[in-house]
This record gives sequence, C-alpha cells and structure tokens, in this order.
Amino acid sequence: MVVKLNGLRVNRTEFMIWQYQNSITKRKILQTWRRDKQKFLRSLIWDKNTNNHTPSYAIQFYKDFKSLLYQSYSEEFPKKEPNLIELCDWFSDNASICRYIGNEKDENTWLDIRKCARVLIDGQLP
Repeated sequence: MVVKLNGLRVNRTEFMIWQYQNSITKRKILQTWRRDKQKFLRSLIWDKNTNNHTPSYAIQFYKDFKSLLYQSYSEEFPKKEPNLIELCDWFSDNASICRYIGNEKDENTWLDIRKCARVLIDGQLP
C-alpha cells in the first residue's frame, strides 16, 4: 500500500509510519551510522604500504550494518530480502517520513546512508 506524505508517495501503510516512529532497530541504525560513519569512510582508503590481510574495519562495519538494515527492512516487509536499489528506495521513504514528522536530523541521516549505498550500487560492489 502507498500513502502520500506532503505530496510524496511512500511505500508504507499508516501503521508502518507509526511503527517507524517506535522502531528500536531504526534508532540503532541512525545511532550506529552517526557514531561510526567517519571511521567507516576513513577505513575505505587503502594503503598500499601495509600488508595487513585481515578484514578491514570497512568490511566488518558493512557486514554488521547491512544485517541491521535487513533486520529493520524485514520488520516492515517480512519474508522479503531487498536488493540495494530497493534499500535505497526504503531509505528515501524513511527520509520522507522524517520530513513529515519534522525530524530534519534523522531525515538527513537517512539521505546520507542512501548516498553511501548509491556509491555501492554505482561501483557495483556487493
């Protein structure tokens, strides 16, 4: 079902919008991103001079964060595993809900997460 928020179509029911506002997982996503974003982005820089073969912080963060995203997505869309493009649409929907409820900080965080996911899509990374 699609609802309109401030003229924007959002793939959510009214219950899902209420659920968004009370989602612990979404709070965790926003907190994790705000706390670890800079460290994650810095760890994407590869240093040719190191011979460290252990997984970088970026890989571990991506795996952990991805599982958090999938968990939150499945709270709204059970039994459906999204691809990155669907996740980006979902990020946009979350940002629209935040704009609708007047939470600019959360809206900007969702858009920031979406921007980084788009880099993964455009770079064709898993």
